[in-house]
Amino acid sequence: MLGARNLQVQSRQLVRVNYDQWLDCARGETIQSVNVTVIPVSTPATAATVDSVSVLPDREGVMFVVGGPGVVGDQFNLEVQITTSLSQSRADLIGVTVVAIS
Repeated sequence: MLGARNLQVQSRQLVRVNYDQWLDCARGETIQSVNVTVIPVSTPATAATVDSVSVLPDREGVMFVVGGPGVVGDQFNLEVQITTSLSQSRADLIGVTVVAIS
């Protein structure tokens, strides 16, 4: 798992993931595409959404916005899948827990 984070109920959060330590930058490897999928952990499934998915301008990272109504205690994973200019692919999980507004 790449990491874990909290998301407040009824909020949206910008997420950035940097892959510069994993990419073979010496060979000019860059990120060509990214896809982010919500994988429910809680039952019933959460209504989380992901939008504004993009590769950062330096092509060494990605960003997206996660949000949704959620219920305190809901949990889900975000699967971040990238493909690189050297035809490598990678999938990472980010765990998310919905928390009360503080």
